[in-house]
Amino acid sequence: MSRLLNVLPRRPQGTASVCKSCSDRLSPPAIRHFSISSGAFTKTLQRPHAISTASSRFFSTTAVHLAKGHSNRELLPSAPARTRFAPSPTGYLHLGSLRTALFNYLLAKRTGGQFLLRIEDTDQKRLVPDAEQRLCDDLKWAGVQWDEGPQVGGPYGPYKQSERTPLYQKHAQELVNSKAAFRCFCSSTAQAPVDVDASLVGSAIGGCHSDCASIPLEESAERARSEKHAIRFGKPDKAPSWSDLVYGKVSLESKKTLPQRAAVEGVILLKGDGTPTYHLANVIDDHYMKITHVIRGTEWMSSTPLHAALYNAFGWTPPAFAHVGLLTDKDQAKLSKRNFDTDIGALKTKHGILPESLANFLSLLGWRNPTRDDVLEMNKLVELFDLKFTKGNSIVSFDKLWYLQKNHAKIIIERAMQSSTSDPSFETLVGLIESSARTAYPQSEAASGSLDLKTHIMNILFIDSKTYENPTSYVERNAYFFTTLPPISPSTESSISTSDLHDAALELMSKINTSSVSLNTSTDYAQVKQRLDSAVEEYSRAIGDERSKEWSKALHRYLREKLCFGRPGPGSSQVMAVLGYEECMKRLEM
Repeated sequence: MSRLLNVLPRRPQGTASVCKSCSDRLSPPAIRHFSISSGAFTKTLQRPHAISTASSRFFSTTAVHLAKGHSNRELLPSAPARTRFAPSPTGYLHLGSLRTALFNYLLAKRTGGQFLLRIEDTDQKRLVPDAEQRLCDDLKWAGVQWDEGPQVGGPYGPYKQSERTPLYQKHAQELVNSKAAFRCFCSSTAQAPVDVDASLVGSAIGGCHSDCASIPLEESAERARSEKHAIRFGKPDKAPSWSDLVYGKVSLESKKTLPQRAAVEGVILLKGDGTPTYHLANVIDDHYMKITHVIRGTEWMSSTPLHAALYNAFGWTPPAFAHVGLLTDKDQAKLSKRNFDTDIGALKTKHGILPESLANFLSLLGWRNPTRDDVLEMNKLVELFDLKFTKGNSIVSFDKLWYLQKNHAKIIIERAMQSSTSDPSFETLVGLIESSARTAYPQSEAASGSLDLKTHIMNILFIDSKTYENPTSYVERNAYFFTTLPPISPSTESSISTSDLHDAALELMSKINTSSVSLNTSTDYAQVKQRLDSAVEEYSRAIGDERSKEWSKALHRYLREKLCFGRPGPGSSQVMAVLGYEECMKRLEM
């Protein structure tokens, strides 16, 4: 301990006074304790206390562990984390919500904990019929598989809020009995208090115009038997603050992190129909499902004071909160469909985004990657992940997504070439290209089904593994593999006549018939390339040493003009291997 304190700057004797902010920075925080054990540096925040309505304490986080070799800002829980993703099935999964799910998933897996999926379907009027199934499907596609939740069960279910209503009603009544909440008999059409920003929590505030909080408990209980009413949160003795894992201590007075006034008093917890609002159900579920950490967007920071007050009222220990910035475009506007298809379904079907690429892309938006390599597969993300997030919003550059897409496609293809078993990721990639090829060239021989199109596409990927961005552009780049294109005029760069080059190409074809070659591995393509290079070299030598280089160059160019219609792409030998002997001969005679 003494060694740690000795490195802190000290104020020299007799110097001028130091301002409070500098003093706070230079002084060791009173609530932090440092210890060193087994080579690991452990930073423990003050242990959470029981919370009551009489004395509202600030949020306390659980112990955090600093992995060896990482800086002291790269925080990890010292125990397995239980995290959750709690979407509302009122719409489909989009980039921002998938990133939230991914961060929570990575923290759970990094610490050996559990990741939960909870469906928050309290807003029954806005439910989209197929949204829940789509949410589950898209999460699985992205590689974010939950340990507890719908379809898999778990010890703390049910995992749909619509099936937990009695629990919420019970706890709302407890708040009323403890005078932390009150019954409101006012119409929901009444105006909200003028000093509260109603946009923060929508229709959950306002509407109580008769001072229902002052009605005696016995009288309100009697009226509740016959009158429709809601339950609203009362005025806490002290507005709580909390220690955010990204922004530090935050309170209602934190104008930089909470620029708008957050509503606490008077917020509806239980609606007139007996169903809970998001705020009540969220706090109760996180408590009963033993959630230890909540990573969510900064748009929820304005709700956290209310959640803190609810934890205080129940006397429960809150989870640790980490609020990450929003996803924005280059103009700092919140990302929307005007910028790109943010719906995950559109990204994977319309744009052919690979799940590995998207997970990698989203992980880098707001999280500080400790390595210099941005191309990270899921297992590597789990290995590296910590709670070192950037403050502020993240600008989304889709150029980075295409860069990652190319690299992940290359990894998938090269892995498939080396493997003797099927690879689901490679099969997905082949399927995307097959669908695009059949759409683009429905009448072509390759796409019509007379050839084994999937095998054909696999062969193309094996020789062109570095250029995939999306199915449409890949098929367009490699169009000559799927159909014949208009012939181009022969090059005039060489003094060798076209007829001589044509005769030479036919003679070469007779020596390197590729029809007997099985194209399954990189070795097979190397054999075809070796055949072509040897044949060209032999033919060029027969012409004479003085013109051998000119012949070799001209012959390769002629083969590309005839077989690839002059388009760029893989080497001539590889193209010949994929097209096969008969197709090559057909194109040479065109």
